[in-house]
Amino acid sequence: PWFARLPNAAALTPLMLLHHTGGLPQFLYDPDFQRRYFFDSVAGRDTGYDPRTMLGFIAGNDPLNAPGAAHHYSDLGYHILGLAIEKRSGAPYK
Repeated sequence: PWFARLPNAAALTPLMLLHHTGGLPQFLYDPDFQRRYFFDSVAGRDTGYDPRTMLGFIAGNDPLNAPGAAHHYSDLGYHILGLAIEKRSGAPYK
């Protein structure tokens, strides 16, 4: 269910995720991420968030572009691919 909430979810391909052309925003610019990271850092909490948490910062957001139409770097494509590997293999990615 979380995947369907990602920008361009229905059209994303592994190649788009690897080439950063899926229209995914970069989480670093998300105000919710910045706020959480700041408060967790100040409080001394772990900021090595798991992939689903990271993807949650952009879930429900509009895509930056149509699938495959433009290049916008986003680490989150790698998180999605890691989760796909986990699902397919049945083994944890980390």
